[in-house]
Amino acid sequence: MLRVTEQNEPDAWRLTLEGTLAGRWAAEAERVWSGAPTEKPREVDLRGVTSVDRAGRDLLHRMHRDGASFVAEGVVMKALVEELRSEHFDRARTIVRLVVALIALAPVAAAHAVLKA
Repeated sequence: MLRVTEQNEPDAWRLTLEGTLAGRWAAEAERVWSGAPTEKPREVDLRGVTSVDRAGRDLLHRMHRDGASFVAEGVVMKALVEELRSEHFDRARTIVRLVVALIALAPVAAAHAVLKA
């Protein structure tokens, strides 16, 4: 379960997440995020987040790319925020996508080689 609290202040827009940022709860947080005003600073408070799955990590990465600042505490959440801020996060995802694409294309390449022989 995830509690999502939105605060639209004159100086900034804040999103507070508390609980598990995963699955359908990540989708709900993304729905709220997509309505955030882009003309003012956007802050995401992760201090109450207890766990994050792949969907939650992807959402946080998109938020970071969109200019969000994060407030986090605890070793795990601070490490996750640092990873999101690093180029490592983008590179690791790119490598995984390339490997998956190569695996998916291997049968096509093999069939093409058989047809040419």
